[in-house]
Amino acid sequence: LEFDESVLRYASQPESFEVYGRTYTPDFLVEYRSGRAQYTEVKHTHFVNDEFRRLHPLREEVIRQLTGLPLQLVTDADIDKVVKDNQDLLLPFRSTDISALIPLLKDLPQKLSLLKLEAILTMLNGFERSHAWALLAHQYFHFDMRTPLSPYTVLVKV
Repeated sequence: LEFDESVLRYASQPESFEVYGRTYTPDFLVEYRSGRAQYTEVKHTHFVNDEFRRLHPLREEVIRQLTGLPLQLVTDADIDKVVKDNQDLLLPFRSTDISALIPLLKDLPQKLSLLKLEAILTMLNGFERSHAWALLAHQYFHFDMRTPLSPYTVLVKV
């Protein structure tokens, strides 16, 4: 969700509902920039058994009746492992302050490798290799998230 540009904000375990005598808490409430919102349940396929399949439509129905919002089920089968691994690599760099880099972006090449971006930034006073990763994490550069991030990954400035 941190890397989905259509997401405005989200809350983890936002609220609980009584669903036919049981308390149920969705994993996320996601609000999109479009104004749409939805609850999301994330489950490993190992836990999507007959009992879950029987109860999940009831949860969907109750939540829609109470809130008017849909409940989406996401399993590990829905998540691209390489994309998730890349996002996991970048997530720690989302907290890096890059405000001093923003004015310098215009002088950086439109297209370059991660290795080249790291080299350019380390030559500038006060910046480290981690700042290149932070620019990726803050999505100032895009790359094909479906391929593993490496020093030779081609980056394109947004």
